[in-house]
Amino acid sequence: MSILKKKNVVLGLLVAALLATSYVNYTFFSNNSATVYEEDNPNNAKLVDQLDLSSVIEGNAKVKEGFFNEYRIEREASRSENIEILQSIVSNPNSDKGAIDSANAELVSLVRLTEAERNLEGSIKSKGFNDCIVFISVANARVLVDAASLTEQQAAQIQSIVSQELSIELSKIAIAASGLQK
Repeated sequence: MSILKKKNVVLGLLVAALLATSYVNYTFFSNNSATVYEEDNPNNAKLVDQLDLSSVIEGNAKVKEGFFNEYRIEREASRSENIEILQSIVSNPNSDKGAIDSANAELVSLVRLTEAERNLEGSIKSKGFNDCIVFISVANARVLVDAASLTEQQAAQIQSIVSQELSIELSKIAIAASGLQK
C-alpha cells in the first residue's frame, strides 16, 4: 500500500473515531435538555426529566449503578486510541506537514477537552454532588449528575459553573439527573 493510501486510511479511521464519539455524546442527551428563558440568567434554568440510559446508548434502559465509572473508562480508552493515532501521524517521517499540523492541533484540542471535563466534573462534585459526567462538544455542553433529581437552584448552579468555565451561553448547556439515589 502506498504511503498516501496509508495516510488516508489513518486519517479516515481518526475521523470515524471522532464521529463515533460525537454521536455517543449527541445521543446521550438528544431528548433531554435544560431549557432557559430568553434571558441568560442561571436562575431561569428549568429541569429536565430524569435521564434514562436509553438516551445514552439507544433509548430504553435506566442509568444503572456503575455507569459513571464505566463511562469514564470507555471515554479514556477512546481518547487514548485517538491520541495514539494522532501521535503516529506526527511521528511518521512520511507524514506531510499539513497532516502533522492537523494532528498536532487535534492533540492539543483533545488535551484541552479532557482538562476542561475533569475541571468541571471536580467543580460540580465539590458542590456536594456524588458524581457527574460532563460532555463537551463544539456547540454545547451536557452534564449528567448522579442524583435522584435536581432542584432548579442546583441546575442553575451547575449551569453557572459550566458557563463560566467554558464561556458558553446558558442555553447551550443541558443538565440531567441520573435518577439514581445514593
